[in-house]
Amino acid sequence: MNTPSKAVKIFVASAGDLPDERNRIVQIIHQVSKLHRHLTFDTVKWETDIESGRYDTRIQSRINDELNTCDILLFLVNKRIGKFSLEEYKLAVKKKKKIFIYFQKFPSASNTQEAADLIKVFEFKEELNKENKTLYLEFENLDQLETKITRDLNLFLEKAFPADADSKQLPADTITVVPKPETNWLDPIISFLRANWKLTLSGILLILFIFDFSSYYRFYKNMVLIPAGEYMLGRKNDSPLLDFLEKNKDHLKESPYILETDSLLYDLKEGFYISKFEVTNKEYREFLESLKSKNNTQYILHKPYLHIFLDTIQRKHPELYNYFKPYLEDELPVLGVSYDDAIAYAKWKGMSLPDSYQWEIAARSNNPNQLTLFPWGNDFVSGISNTSKKNGSKKKEVKPLPVNSSEVGITHGIFGLIGNADEWVYTEEGETAEIRGGHFDIGGAVGGVIHNKRYKDKSDKDKTTYFYNGFRLAVRESNAIDKNTSGMVFFKAGKYPLGYKIKSPLLKLCKEVKDVAPGTFLNQVVFPFAEENKVNIKVPFYIDKYEVSVEKYENFLNYLERNPGHKSDNVSYDILREIRNQKELFEPDLAVTGVSWDAANAYAKWKGKKLPSVEQMAIAIAGPNNHLFPWGDNWCSKCCNDINYEKEENETYILPVESLLLDKNTMQSCVSWCGAFHLTGNVKEWLDNSPPEERKKAFFAGGSWKENCQAFGLSFYNFAVDKDSQSDFIGFRCAANAPHKFTWKIYQALFAKLL
Repeated sequence: MNTPSKAVKIFVASAGDLPDERNRIVQIIHQVSKLHRHLTFDTVKWETDIESGRYDTRIQSRINDELNTCDILLFLVNKRIGKFSLEEYKLAVKKKKKIFIYFQKFPSASNTQEAADLIKVFEFKEELNKENKTLYLEFENLDQLETKITRDLNLFLEKAFPADADSKQLPADTITVVPKPETNWLDPIISFLRANWKLTLSGILLILFIFDFSSYYRFYKNMVLIPAGEYMLGRKNDSPLLDFLEKNKDHLKESPYILETDSLLYDLKEGFYISKFEVTNKEYREFLESLKSKNNTQYILHKPYLHIFLDTIQRKHPELYNYFKPYLEDELPVLGVSYDDAIAYAKWKGMSLPDSYQWEIAARSNNPNQLTLFPWGNDFVSGISNTSKKNGSKKKEVKPLPVNSSEVGITHGIFGLIGNADEWVYTEEGETAEIRGGHFDIGGAVGGVIHNKRYKDKSDKDKTTYFYNGFRLAVRESNAIDKNTSGMVFFKAGKYPLGYKIKSPLLKLCKEVKDVAPGTFLNQVVFPFAEENKVNIKVPFYIDKYEVSVEKYENFLNYLERNPGHKSDNVSYDILREIRNQKELFEPDLAVTGVSWDAANAYAKWKGKKLPSVEQMAIAIAGPNNHLFPWGDNWCSKCCNDINYEKEENETYILPVESLLLDKNTMQSCVSWCGAFHLTGNVKEWLDNSPPEERKKAFFAGGSWKENCQAFGLSFYNFAVDKDSQSDFIGFRCAANAPHKFTWKIYQALFAKLL
C-alpha cells in the first residue's frame, strides 16, 4: 500500500546580487528529489511565490509568513547582506529551522560602498563563529555550489526523513546534478559551423546583405533622386500667357494665384528624393488604420473630407454616393486631406513634404534652368496631363486617374506633377500653406503653370475646401542625419511600451489625485498614451545627448546676422543682445533658455534636424522598460536639477548641459538609459507636436530647475503652452529621423576581409 509522500519546503534567501545561483538551486533541488521518491519538494523564492500588489502590512512580513511554513533555509551571501536577509536568518534560528549557509568567495572591494558592505558580511561571519550553532561553507563558482548543496541536502534528508522499506531510491552513484544535454541531430551541424567559422560568418553577412538591399530597394524604388546644384526658378518676364493670367487672376477659378515676378538662381546644397507617385487611397487607409488601433481621436481628426462626405450621403443620397465612391479606389490619389493630415502622414512614414523649391525643381527636371511654363515646354498641350476638358482638352469625363497611369503625365520619371491632385508643399510659417500643380478639374493652362502658387488654410474643421487636395513625399539625400550625428544617441525602430503602468502605485496615485482634485498641479499632467501600450516606432531615430547650449544657439544667431537672407521673423534676436551683455548669466556651456518654439524649430532645421516628437522624447526618458524617470522608477533627488536640488555655492540655477549629477549611494545619475543627459530637470524641452486643433500651442516635457520634477519630470508628462512663450526654464534639444540607408561599402569591406 502506498503511503502519502511527505512535503518538504525549502526557502531560498539571499541579497539580489545572486540571481544565477538562486535559479541553479531550483535545478539542484529538482535533481535531489529524484533520490528521495518518498518526499515532495517545494522551493520557495519571494520573487516567484509572493504575489505582487499592495498589502496592509510590510511585504517582508508576508515573506516571513512563507518562511514559517518551510523546513529548510538555504542562505546565500555574496558581497553584501541585506537587512531583510538577516531578518529571515534570525527568524529561522528562532523557529529552529534547518539552516545551510554558503558564502561566495570574491575579490577585495573596489570602492568605498563595497568596502562598507563587506564589513557587514565579515561581522555576520564572526557572529556565526561565536555562536557556533550554524555551520557555513564557501564556494567559488556554480559547480562548487551544486556539489556542496547536493551533498548537504542528501545527508540531512536521509537522517531527517528516512525512506520506508517499500520506497525505492536511486543509488547515490547515479546523481547528476545538472544533466548533460542529449546528443541530437543539430550537434553535427553546430560542430561543422564552428569548424568553418569564416564560411558561417560569410553566410550570415550574405543574409543580412540580402535583407538590407531589399529594405533599401523597397524604400527607394518609388523615389526619384534630384541632385544638388544650382537651379533657375521663377518666370521669364516676357511671357504673354503669364501677363494674361496676371491681369485676369481675380476672375479665374481657384483664384487668387501668386505668380513669381522674377527669376531666381537657387543653390540646392543637398540632393533629395521625391516620390514618383502621389500618395494613394490605399496607402492613406493604412495610416488611418494604424491611428484607429491606437488613438480613435487622431483617426477621426485625420480622416479625409471625401471619406467624411461619403459617410454622410451614403443613405440619403445613394446616387451621389455611387458617383463619388470610385474616387476611393486603391490606386487613385487620396483627396480631401488638409495640410495637417499630409504632415501627419509624412511623419508616420519618416519623411516630409517637398518644400516649394524642391517641388519646382522636380517639375522642371525635364528642362532644368530653362524656366519653361510647363514641364514639357512653354505651350500648354492637352492630353498629357490630367486636367479638365477646358482649354481644348478632348477628355470626355473629369475624374482622378491612378497615380501610375501614363495619362497623368511623366516628368523625369515623376508622375502627375501637373493635374490629377493639388499637392500640398511644406510651408513652415503662417496659418496658410502652399499648393502646387493643379488638379483634374482645373484648366491646365492656368493651374498647370509650374510656378503658379495658391494658398489655403492649414486647418479647416469641416475640410470642405480641401476636396482636390492630395500630396506626395520627399526626403533629403542624406536623410538628415549622415553629416551630423556626433553627440546624438540612436534608437532602433520597434515597439516600445509607453503610457500609464496600471500596477505602478505612484502613477495610480497621480491619476487618482488628478481625478478628485482638479485644482492641484497634477491637473496639468497629461497622459498622452493612456494605459500602457506598445507604440510602434517604424523609423529609427537619433536624439541629442545634450540640451542645446548657449554657445551653440549664439552661433546660430550670429550666422543669421551674417546672412540676412536666411533670417526668420519667428526668431527673436533679443536673446543675442542678452548673451553678449550678460556673460555671467549666459555662460557658453549652460542650457539655452528664453527660446520660443519657432526659434527652437528654426535652429533644428538649420542643423538639418528637427524637434523630438512626444513619442521620441517619452522613449528616450522611459526606455524599453517604461520607467518613470530616466534612471528608473524610484525618485532620485540628487540626479535631477529641480527646485529641491541642493546646488553648490558657486553653481547657477541652470546647469551646464554636460554636467553629471550622481547619487553616490545608489550610483544613479542624470544620464538616462540611452546615454542622454538631463532629460528630466534643468530645463523643460520643446517638442514637435501640437495639441489637436491648437496650432498656436506646442508641447514640452522633462521638468525644469524651477519646479518639482518628481511630478513634472515623469516620463509620461507633457504640457502645451503658446509657441511664442519665452521663459527662463524652457530650452530644447534636437532629434533626427534615420530612414533606412543601404550600406554596400561596409559589406564590401567585410566580405573582402573574410574571403
